[in-house]
Amino acid sequence: MKKLIVFLLVIFSNCIYAQFGVRSSENEYDVYVIKKSESNLYGEPVNYLRDAQLSGETQMELQRRYDYNFSRISNAINDLNFKITNLNCDRERKNRIINRFNSIIDYLKKNRINYTSNTQTTQTINYLYDSINTILREEY
Repeated sequence: MKKLIVFLLVIFSNCIYAQFGVRSSENEYDVYVIKKSESNLYGEPVNYLRDAQLSGETQMELQRRYDYNFSRISNAINDLNFKITNLNCDRERKNRIINRFNSIIDYLKKNRINYTSNTQTTQTINYLYDSINTILREEY
């Protein structure tokens, strides 16, 4: 009888450990991914839904940056075009300035600007203004 009670106690404690000793999944979307670490395999919970939501939020942020930076460069180009067309100079000189400025814009289009980078956008805008200043100094 004593052996039976000890045996039942061992089985009961094993069942309790199995219920509480192992991390249970808190979410139905948790998946265990098997990874190898120092020749030991272990399961790591991964929540793919949460990762997909974070990826979606990241994509939205990148799209927001792209739109904002694209509009900054477009506004700079429009501003410079407006200033060029309102220059007080003869038509031939103005056409040379416009052609040189358009070649700079074509160069930028070929080099593919990373519109998600605020730093690269600022550098591109500074390059546009510096280029037009150089063109104007050479033409006048």
